[in-house]
Amino acid sequence: MRAWLSVLKGVMAVGLVMAVLGILFVDFGVVTDVPWEYFEQEIQGSTEIDSGPSESAPEIRETKEQDSQNAEETGSGQLIVETYTAEPTMGETFTAETETQGMAVNGALWQELTLSEQQLIERGKVIYLTFDDGPTRHTAELLDILAKYNVKATFFVTGESRDYVGLIGRAKEEGHTVGIHCFYHDYKTVYASERAYFADMQMIDDLIFEQTGERAELVRFPGGSSNQVSRFNKGIMTRLTKLVEEKGYRYFDWNVLSGDAGETRETAEIIQNIKEGILKKDIAVVLQHDIYDYSIAAVEEIIVWGMENGYVFLPLTMDSPTIHHPIAN
Repeated sequence: MRAWLSVLKGVMAVGLVMAVLGILFVDFGVVTDVPWEYFEQEIQGSTEIDSGPSESAPEIRETKEQDSQNAEETGSGQLIVETYTAEPTMGETFTAETETQGMAVNGALWQELTLSEQQLIERGKVIYLTFDDGPTRHTAELLDILAKYNVKATFFVTGESRDYVGLIGRAKEEGHTVGIHCFYHDYKTVYASERAYFADMQMIDDLIFEQTGERAELVRFPGGSSNQVSRFNKGIMTRLTKLVEEKGYRYFDWNVLSGDAGETRETAEIIQNIKEGILKKDIAVVLQHDIYDYSIAAVEEIIVWGMENGYVFLPLTMDSPTIHHPIAN
């Protein structure tokens, strides 16, 4: 009998303890069904309970992956997380979309295209920097400046500086457009006849293919399509401009002169000429020559000025606006 009483007292004591604990858990809001992951998170410094994947989680992961991909493609070393549809102001990043993978333009920080070339043209304030007569010993410095700001330009090349032809390949690899100028920059040779012109053209196109693995599509005539140095062969430019386009090429002149080819050797004056010319155009195709160090010295200031004033810099393509001079021969 005494034994049973002892057992009963023990059971009653256990029940009393359980009742007290139940009151405590109810009154003080203690949760008893916490999964083990909660304690793992507590150890790692998190106080949130993982209740499983949320509906927004895949979108967040996708955004992060896309941002990383964009940073890798542009080489900017930073993630662009804001998009501006208005013109950029100093210190902002202007984002625009392009159909060409890896194409990017400069910005106050670093600009990435999210608009097609045609959309940017409709927006206005587009600058096409173009350089004739290279490559030369100055072209590497120019490419370094362009790379610093992620600006893409257009090079109408020759074959006269054989020591620097490797820079044609570098220009292409870095996203610039490489076009045909001439192999020998000698007007009497190039414009002697249609046959002479296309023989020279084939030579420079072969050199471009050798360095880039691709044939050129764009052409700039020596002296431009309006040149008068070819008047020793009457009507040659009228005929050549038609023949070049019939063969599937596009030729480009310019509408902004830097003045570096005889007008001045002063960098400050070249900068002023370019700025004044750009301000008069919605779409500016600037002519410079990468054979002159004093002209290369103007490029960085033009780029920074353009960025600060909401311009974008693009390379010429087959879809770019046509800039043709009146034919003078």
